[in-house]
Amino acid sequence: TLTFGYLDAEQDRYRYQSSEFQFIGFDELTQFNEDEYLYLFSRLRRSTSSVVPLRMRSASNPGGLGHDWVRRRFILERGEGDRRFIPA
Repeated sequence: TLTFGYLDAEQDRYRYQSSEFQFIGFDELTQFNEDEYLYLFSRLRRSTSSVVPLRMRSASNPGGLGHDWVRRRFILERGEGDRRFIPA
């Protein structure tokens, strides 16, 4: 199932409180705060018998309220874990 959602206000993240997703994608990640992004990682899960990979993907342009944390996470600290930054 493909579902589209939104985070218009900070409290909107709780709309996904009991949800389970195998893929979460953000468009214009720098328009979100870091807490919203990290909260949705807790919704990224699957049953132990599932073979579907868990993936969080994001796209963005510079600027916006989240510019500093996105730059820190994906450019300055990109050697940690399996984070990838692909410049366009």
